[in-house]
Amino acid sequence: MEDLVLTYGRWFTPSRLPIDRPTGSLQRCFANAARHSCEYDLFYVEGYATANSAAPFPHAWCSRPDGTVEDPTWNGDGTNYFGIPFTADFIRSRDLRRENGPLLFDQHLTGWQLLHGGIPDGAIAAVGQPHS
Repeated sequence: MEDLVLTYGRWFTPSRLPIDRPTGSLQRCFANAARHSCEYDLFYVEGYATANSAAPFPHAWCSRPDGTVEDPTWNGDGTNYFGIPFTADFIRSRDLRRENGPLLFDQHLTGWQLLHGGIPDGAIAAVGQPHS
């Protein structure tokens, strides 16, 4: 999965949530980000992030069109974000809000399909900064 994220991933700029947007439960980042992206018309992103100088680990957040982060789980505590931004159409096709599970880090179905079958055309959004 790390190779998939390195191949398609982009950097995102940390920021705080707007004051009128709620935070979700800790340890529910995939569900929080899926719900938040649908509710506020943002891009859903999965990848790796760090908070409080910890090692990077799997995480989900949202991105505005300018590549800044809206993280409904950490709300400003994230320091580095690198992941794959998905289009709203792709997210709707997976109905993440209902499933409350990850795309990439689901070892049972979706993650396996994306890892071995590739990411479908039109699934990745053009937001964030590509890595070199």
